[in-house]
Amino acid sequence: DITATPMPIEKSPKKEIVQLSPSKKSVASPSPAKDNKLLKKSSQEFPLQPKSLTLKQLKEVIQDVSVQKIKYDAKCKENKLPRETMEQYMYTYLNQHYGLKSLILEWATSILNGVNVYSASNTEVGVFGKILKNECDEEFRFILPKWQEKINEKLKHLLKKRYKNKNE
Repeated sequence: DITATPMPIEKSPKKEIVQLSPSKKSVASPSPAKDNKLLKKSSQEFPLQPKSLTLKQLKEVIQDVSVQKIKYDAKCKENKLPRETMEQYMYTYLNQHYGLKSLILEWATSILNGVNVYSASNTEVGVFGKILKNECDEEFRFILPKWQEKINEKLKHLLKKRYKNKNE
């Protein structure tokens, strides 16, 4: 399971970008006391109320994050900058769309909860979860649809062969 633990990754005078770490259960930063106060204060002001995403909603978010990441990766390559991992980019994406720390946390938690709920029953969600945890190469998301198509073709061929007298 992916757990949602707030972890500051970048600070600027205007806003703070927050990342949820799937593997760490505590706040990791140079000054934990200061960050703990910030997190306690923000959770009191903005109680985290993650949405329960349906499978369709989750797949739409995953699709949009993936499409936007392709564009972002192209810009990084063009500017000779290193690529972000899918996990890092998800927070970049949420920051670009919502900007507020509370909304970023809410959506990240919703996405991670949705991945935990649907990954066992949906291959695309499961692969996205593996990519988020760096357990699967990001490029596999491009290979998966091709494999699914080939498997469907093989299955149709076998069924047609087995049931020659039946219509589709």
